[in-house]
Amino acid sequence: MKEVKNKLSNMGKNGKIIICRLLSIFCFLPLILGIVTFASGSSFEGNGNEISPSVINAAGTSSMTSTSNELEYCTGETGISSFSSTNNFLYSGNLETVSYPLRVTSIAATPGPDGGEITLSWSAPGADGITGTCYSYDIRYSTNSDESPALSEDMFQQCRSVSELATIPAPQSYGTPHSLTISGLIQATSYYFAMKSRDANYSWSFLSNGTTAYCPAKILSVTIGPTTSYNFGSVEIGGSTSTATGFVIKNTGNTTEKFLIKCATITQNTTWGPGSNPALDIFTLKAVFNPAQPIETDFGPEDIIYSTNTASTNTSYTIDGSQKGHHVKSNEQKTIWYLLNMPTDTTIVGEQKMKIYITAEEQD
Repeated sequence: MKEVKNKLSNMGKNGKIIICRLLSIFCFLPLILGIVTFASGSSFEGNGNEISPSVINAAGTSSMTSTSNELEYCTGETGISSFSSTNNFLYSGNLETVSYPLRVTSIAATPGPDGGEITLSWSAPGADGITGTCYSYDIRYSTNSDESPALSEDMFQQCRSVSELATIPAPQSYGTPHSLTISGLIQATSYYFAMKSRDANYSWSFLSNGTTAYCPAKILSVTIGPTTSYNFGSVEIGGSTSTATGFVIKNTGNTTEKFLIKCATITQNTTWGPGSNPALDIFTLKAVFNPAQPIETDFGPEDIIYSTNTASTNTSYTIDGSQKGHHVKSNEQKTIWYLLNMPTDTTIVGEQKMKIYITAEEQD
């Protein structure tokens, strides 16, 4: 703790010296005859000299004045409201704050649920050790190990704030678990993190432990099961039929996806093709995502599969919105069903084969 001394311009009969320490107060009597006093009142005055009060961790006097002497004030947390003097220097001093937030030692970074994401987790420190609630957090990051914010206080201040990428949660009571997922990061890149916390009096904690995580590249992937083929059997011209079993479509990528669907005939030299309404050599194929087998009236015109990719939406390829083919999270799966409306007439006879393509696109 820094020693603070009141300075006197004149030493003599009325000379007084006060030496303030955080834990103890010592008063020394000068060799010449004098009077040494200490008090904690609101003011100290003399004809030739004025003694400044010293207060640790408490509010001081409202003012100190002098016309011919130097004034000093020492305070632990709260200073006096004003100083005034005609001919002399004025000083206001602060001793070291005796309490500050607990250092965070539990911050950890892991790859997020989607590509381009990293999740941070930590336990809330107390505003005074394990007591009280902090006021705010400051989390910094870098993509260079040589510039990690955990290396030093100076490096921490030079790094960019996570608040530019995500909303940092408000502190909670000591021991409360925190989690923060940061999106939009550079893919296939390592990130380095550290944090500090402060209390309502702007007292900052010491620098936390450092943590790092690799931000993976986004991968788009989809699988179809438990089988990849279905036989509608023999269906009359102008008739219709639907699948009796559903196909499970799973997002096996690492980012949120939407599914796109299209179809085509693959029978050699066929004249058949998909269309919006059954006609000569034209069939209509529809699809819906739904947990249970639908009936034919559940399929609408918005569910038609064309020869070009059509994206799943809130209203297409769904019955009531309970299951949809968009905003599908990583490892999430949906069940799809099909309805076939046969051509009204045909110019060829024989088995016809068609292929349905389901692809994944990153959800925007």
